[in-house]
Amino acid sequence: MLFRSDAAPWERLKLRMVNGAHSAIAYLGVQAGWTTVHEAMSQPAMRAYVERLLRDEIAPTLPPLPGLDQAAYAAALLGRFTNPALAHRTLQIAMDGSQKLPLRWLPVLRDRLAAGAASPGLALALAAWMQHQRGTDEAGRRHPIDDPMAAELSAHAAAAPPEAAAAVRHWLSFQPVFADLGRHAVLVADVAAALARLRALGAAAAMAPD
Repeated sequence: MLFRSDAAPWERLKLRMVNGAHSAIAYLGVQAGWTTVHEAMSQPAMRAYVERLLRDEIAPTLPPLPGLDQAAYAAALLGRFTNPALAHRTLQIAMDGSQKLPLRWLPVLRDRLAAGAASPGLALALAAWMQHQRGTDEAGRRHPIDDPMAAELSAHAAAAPPEAAAAVRHWLSFQPVFADLGRHAVLVADVAAALARLRALGAAAAMAPD
């Protein structure tokens, strides 16, 4: 057992690496119709996507922590996510997104934007979250929007323009979740490209690198 005088960096590690990756798996998994994290992670495209997300986007936003090998930590997470004994349902993890995104994804995006770095994996996860708010997956199967802001999110989804870039600008203007992130033209463009790709190809194919 490790005892640390400052728990904040470790909490940040958990929120971004564990919870952030979990949420990405959940929203993309729901869109694809994969009901558990294990089922989603058994898809080669999802596993490769999560590996890239952890290694290339999330880990670089975290400081070195004493006694922690980040690569080994990420490998252990992949093992945990692929464990069939942990039957975590993607729909359950997708609950309360309006409360989770500002803690799990948006700080990573802000750090990446400040560094001038691209975030294609998180852009795709955000696109999947936006699609999720319609209440259907890519095959048209319905699912509930289980969120404290469900009514507001459903209304915002109903008002979203059909064109990808306009839809993304519409969503990123939802200040209770995104605050001022919509002012970042690079983020809008990246998420719009991801949303167009997700709609055209479906989640599994959209996760493949360009």
